[in-house]
Amino acid sequence: MNNQYAKALFEIAREDNLLQSLKESFDVFLKFYDEEDDFRLLLNSPKIKCEEKKDLIKNTFKNCSEDFILFLFVILDNDRIANIEVIYEEFLHLFNEANKIKVALVISEKPLTKEEEEKLFDSLSKYYAGYKVVITNKVNPSLLGGYHILVNGVSI
Repeated sequence: MNNQYAKALFEIAREDNLLQSLKESFDVFLKFYDEEDDFRLLLNSPKIKCEEKKDLIKNTFKNCSEDFILFLFVILDNDRIANIEVIYEEFLHLFNEANKIKVALVISEKPLTKEEEEKLFDSLSKYYAGYKVVITNKVNPSLLGGYHILVNGVSI
């Protein structure tokens, strides 16, 4: 069900040439949603009327795309705001595929050196020819060594 919301937003954005703008609005909203506990609790509260939630969103995210704000209103109307992160993940997947982007999460025991990152980038760029490769490094000291690489959520 959540994929339907992401796909609908993606299709509207693509038809209107607003993909980048909507992604940026989604990024801003989600960052705030994740960082501000009170905001998240308020949006998810059954005690707060939907119209009050919409007013809060409209006033807080004045610089975001109007289409994105309307999308959030649909999410609120259908009581799906608690699923916004799942919807975002699916939207991001669609966005990355449309823009030929592969996101590689590299989990390592210690931060990657510049040389290690360059070697991984070169290898992944060859493997995913035709795609732009973006590498993010996450440190997990419990690893004994080596790397765990996830590309668009798939372990390689």
